[in-house]
Amino acid sequence: MFKKITLKDAKGNDIDVEFLANAATPLRYKSIFKADLLTSFANARSENPDGTVSYNIDFLPELSFIMAMQAKAADNKDVKLEKLSNNEFMDWLEGLDSFTIEENSEEILSVYYGNTDTTSEAKKNSDKQSEK
Repeated sequence: MFKKITLKDAKGNDIDVEFLANAATPLRYKSIFKADLLTSFANARSENPDGTVSYNIDFLPELSFIMAMQAKAADNKDVKLEKLSNNEFMDWLEGLDSFTIEENSEEILSVYYGNTDTTSEAKKNSDKQSEK
C-alpha cells in the first residue's frame, strides 16, 4: 500500500513523506535492524495488572524508515534498498520532529496494515456451489 503522510521536520515545518509497504517490508526490516517485525507487532500489545491494555510501538520509527525508503526507491531507481544502514536511519530520523512519528502512528501503521488487507472478493455463496 502507498500513502503520503504529512509529518513535521526537525524545524517544525510540514513535510509530505511517502510510505510504501509490500511483501518485502518485514524482510528489509530484519535485514537492516536485525529484528523480526512480526514479533515486534506481536509483542506490542500487553495487558497491565489493572486490566488496561498498553502498546509499545518502539519499532515504529524503524518501520517508518523502511516504508519511506521503499517509496523513495519506487520513484528513484538510484536508491539502493539493499545498501541501507542504521546510520542512514539515524540521519533520516534526525531530520524529523521528535514526536511526529508518534503523532501520526495510526496513519503510518495503516500503510503497513493496508498492505495485509485483501483486495479480492469472496467467491460466490458456498450453498449455491454445492447445488448441482
